[in-house]
Amino acid sequence: MQLEVEKKSVLISCKDTGGGIAKEDLPFIFERHFTKSHHPSVRGHGLSQSICREFIKRHNGEIWAEMK
Repeated sequence: MQLEVEKKSVLISCKDTGGGIAKEDLPFIFERHFTKSHHPSVRGHGLSQSICREFIKRHNGEIWAEMK
């Protein structure tokens, strides 16, 4: 995780070190209950990213994901 502080903003970035996200799934990762995974052992309710998106949105922020 990396943190950058500017005059009136903060940029927090993190890197996926897990199983990864398929390029075609990237547009959907902030949708509620999106849990598509390429690993059968990965379990969850698909709420983490949508909760983060809502929290950031309510603070007039932005959230996005990109492939590098």
